Amino acid sequence: MKRIALFLSLSLLLGGTGWSADDAGTAAQQQVWGQYLSQEERQALTRMIPSKISRDNDSEENDEAEGIARSRAAFSTMAVDYASSLAELPSVPFQRGSVNGSWIIPEDAHSSRVLLYLHGGAYVIGSDVTPRAITAFLARESKIRCFSLDYPLAPENPYPAALDNAFQAYRMLLQEGTKPNDVVLAGDSAGGGLALALLLGIRENALPMPAGAYLISPWADLTQSSAAHTAKSAVEINIT
Repeated sequence: MKRIALFLSLSLLLGGTGWSADDAGTAAQQQVWGQYLSQEERQALTRMIPSKISRDNDSEENDEAEGIARSRAAFSTMAVDYASSLAELPSVPFQRGSVNGSWIIPEDAHSSRVLLYLHGGAYVIGSDVTPRAITAFLARESKIRCFSLDYPLAPENPYPAALDNAFQAYRMLLQEGTKPNDVVLAGDSAGGGLALALLLGIRENALPMPAGAYLISPWADLTQSSAAHTAKSAVEINIT
């Protein structure tokens, strides 16, 4: 679980903008991390943030495209590193039409049940592979087949590209014969918000609803103006 908590911290950090070394070292954040991570892991995370994510918005040398490319590469590298302990559950690439992603299927998984996972990364970074530390853990512990969707990212693919692709993935599962009550949606950060949007869209389009949803720190308020952002600003990771 410590490895999962550390990965989630990394996903939230890499999903934000305007990070500096000072952001990682606040006493409040260290206190929160201390509930889940060892001292060694907290030190490693603090070192990674400024070294892996250098986003100097005032520097003319760092244009947006290069910054996004660096963030995507750093996120992918760290995600693979933190999933290494779960390598016994292979990730199998999948493509059907516009639906791309990967399956993780434990040997003792229920053959009829599916977890449709939507990754985090502020809709800008991440892939079906980056949440593998989470998806492999969930698949193993719940004994369920997990499909991690590689939805199209912004800014190359603006809204509603990600949501449309999530719809296509859900429809694909139903068309293949998976019963709605055998499907659970899941996601972290932006992926959690995307799962919420998918639930609303399923209802509004009168499609059969899935059995439920498992949301990990969902980014549900893109305006970041809700009371929760203010009330928890001292202890939550600060994304500016």
